[in-house]
Amino acid sequence: MICQRAGRPRPKNSSIGISEASRMTLAHTRTTTLMAGWRLYRTAPGEAAEPRDLDRETRWVDAEVPGTVATSVLGNETNLFHPGLNIDAFDWWYETEFEGDTGAHSVLLFEGLATIAEVWLNGKPIHASRNMFRRYRIDISDSIASTNHLAIVFRSVAHDLKTRRPRPRWKTNLVNHQQLRWIRTTLLGRIPGWTPPVPPIGPWRHVVLEAVDAYRVESAGIVPACTDNGASISVDVTMQCVGGKSPPESATLTVDNERYDLDVAVQGDTCRVSGQIAVGKRALWWPHTHGDPVLHRCEVVVDGAGSSQAVWSGSVGFREVEINRDLGKVSLHVNGTPVFARGGCWTTNDFAALDGNTAAMRRKLERLRDANVNMIRVGGTMVYENRAFHETCDELGIMVWQDFMFANMDYPAEDPDFLEEASAEIHEHAQRLAAHPSTAILCGGSETEQQPAMFGMTEDIWTSSFFHESVPTIVTSAGCDLPYFPSSPCEGALPFHNATGIAHYFGVGAYQQPFSDLERSRVKFATECLAFSNVPDDAALKKYFGGLSPATHGPAWKTGVPRDASAGWDFEDVRDYYIRELYGVDPVQLRYADNSRYLAVSQVVTGEIMEHVFNQWRSADDDCGGGLIWWLNDIVPGAGWGMLDSDGNPKPLYYFLKRCWSRLGLSIDDRGLDGLYVRINNESPEAVSGNLHVRVLQRASHAIAEASVSVSVDPASTETVSIDKLLGRFFDTTYTYRFGPPKHDAVLVTFDEGSQGNPLTATHYPGNRNLDFATTPELEATADTNGEEVTLKLRSACFLKNVKLQSAFFAFDDNYFDLPPDTDWTVTARPLSTPARPFRATLSALNLEHPVPIS
Repeated sequence: MICQRAGRPRPKNSSIGISEASRMTLAHTRTTTLMAGWRLYRTAPGEAAEPRDLDRETRWVDAEVPGTVATSVLGNETNLFHPGLNIDAFDWWYETEFEGDTGAHSVLLFEGLATIAEVWLNGKPIHASRNMFRRYRIDISDSIASTNHLAIVFRSVAHDLKTRRPRPRWKTNLVNHQQLRWIRTTLLGRIPGWTPPVPPIGPWRHVVLEAVDAYRVESAGIVPACTDNGASISVDVTMQCVGGKSPPESATLTVDNERYDLDVAVQGDTCRVSGQIAVGKRALWWPHTHGDPVLHRCEVVVDGAGSSQAVWSGSVGFREVEINRDLGKVSLHVNGTPVFARGGCWTTNDFAALDGNTAAMRRKLERLRDANVNMIRVGGTMVYENRAFHETCDELGIMVWQDFMFANMDYPAEDPDFLEEASAEIHEHAQRLAAHPSTAILCGGSETEQQPAMFGMTEDIWTSSFFHESVPTIVTSAGCDLPYFPSSPCEGALPFHNATGIAHYFGVGAYQQPFSDLERSRVKFATECLAFSNVPDDAALKKYFGGLSPATHGPAWKTGVPRDASAGWDFEDVRDYYIRELYGVDPVQLRYADNSRYLAVSQVVTGEIMEHVFNQWRSADDDCGGGLIWWLNDIVPGAGWGMLDSDGNPKPLYYFLKRCWSRLGLSIDDRGLDGLYVRINNESPEAVSGNLHVRVLQRASHAIAEASVSVSVDPASTETVSIDKLLGRFFDTTYTYRFGPPKHDAVLVTFDEGSQGNPLTATHYPGNRNLDFATTPELEATADTNGEEVTLKLRSACFLKNVKLQSAFFAFDDNYFDLPPDTDWTVTARPLSTPARPFRATLSALNLEHPVPIS
């Protein structure tokens, strides 16, 4: 039984255009977003056939709409591991009342119903659907009253799965029930080891009442493109004339205040506005790592009967996306320029609500942009993101790799009803996404080929005509002309081989391979890679686990550590393997003896690994066209896969990736007997010059050899310098010859452009990275306040490994960095709240015995 409980403040119904629909139909349509007065009931499957069967005296809660059962029942709880809740096992009823205009042409728009839904208005059934990914617009002009009762039931998914259906040709370990393949719903909440057992059920996107005075937009296809003569926009808008209104007499497209005529075709009450419009030379949209993401204001307006109606309004960008496949490459080119794609796989803005708070979503995307992310993959196990997400990516210059929502399973595309439903879904989203310049690549789904291939199926089974033929045909019919892959991964003798096509690369990572596996695997483009249990920063440890040294073997900690279903290990074990390999310590013994030290090493080791991998992939010697890490943002608190924690705050990993994903990069290549080489990678359109300084360090403070040289790097190129040649004599910098014990602990390289910023740094360790504590750091650390910002000025007599800055009230623009000896270093701190509190922080490092206070 559910009892009424206090929750979030109940909203009022809103007439503000905040939904997808209200952005598309502007004038002459009055929209009311139905957010207030919703109640939620739980019943056994089939207990109530229709709304009048409900027992309204008990068993109800205030419901949050848009939202899910989880947001209404669990409220603001952060612990979502409630196995007893078993949401899929019940029917869930939502109901509310709203005022209507009986004289208007009225429509109910459902932007997302998850998932097996039936809808009643004033006791009469008006809609039924089984697809959470589609939008449904229902004409209720003949049913609306002055006061209306709206009821929606979401039938039990678990009960529906008991229906006898044909068996799949292969099984997946990803989910517990194979017949989920028949239901068009997300796998979030249904994947053991990845997410809490809380599947999204409910009206997860807006329910909108539209009162239409003239023209009701049925579909709108707006596709910008680049041409030999400049830019063009394809317009295809279908409308219904309502209320006896005459069809529009004319229509125009406005781009940056310039007007272009469109064609108007009328058949009965249906009106089609279309045109292929050349709009001349326009500034191009670029991913932010390579230029400015320029957008142009665009509007489609119809005129008739003495009035005008805007039927589509938004911003468009012009760009050309191609993939170079020469010599087996998968190289992304935007506007004719090669772009190394770096970023990761997006999960969801809010696991319980899915869409969640738009401001929180924007903060996450801005943080990813600031970390030099230029591509986000929305994978097939998640949900299609809303318009606000894609508009923000447009604005920030972040490309989107978009999977359609299919993953791992043997989807019954041979079933006519399923095919019709899936085809409508694909067409709807392809048409919608074509308007966004950030949409770069489309993909049939996630591991739809890998899964059967790994089960030993033959190519005729794991190569699906649905994904190879049907989906691209539907995409083209929607006016979307973008690069397409049938599955992620795909191609190769087996679809999961790394050296051909797109790969899911976990050699360095789950398969515990050494760094040398990178050259052996020859990855061309990794759409998933580098899954590690990434430990959050100290503030998150304290917030969610009660202190800076939580019990990492306890259940509270382990619920945040991801694992694959049926595996006898988790991704913390993977991280521990590399602690042993890179630091030369037994992680179990380290955790026994000094849990704080274990966590400090754990915070940085995954960043060091990913930094090495991306430096290799971005080098001129490698054919890799991009890498997307597995999960950008965590779903639950803890050491999850993400580079952002569950609150959207940066983990230590974030700063390593921010540095190695920058347009100007510095790295060291270990070539064994041929010594160390420095690589300076310049992605910018301008040449870069600076001073390259090499130091061979002993005990982190004494340079037994050093040398400098001026280096210039051409635009969009890499410069390589031999450290042996620069030093002018043999030092066995790689410690490969091993003529006795190593003479040095580290080789430190800096590249200083002479600007106001800090020099780039790269460090190579001939042995393990577990340096002795610095004996005489002679650390200088001061804080200068400039308005609300604080500038930290640091200088140390010795090399400090992975400097960690911590403050309860300030965030830092860089962290967990190596501090070269005798080098002035600055870090900017910004307040986490306004007004700013007095600045206090601590500085620690892996080779610094005690933290140093800064104020």
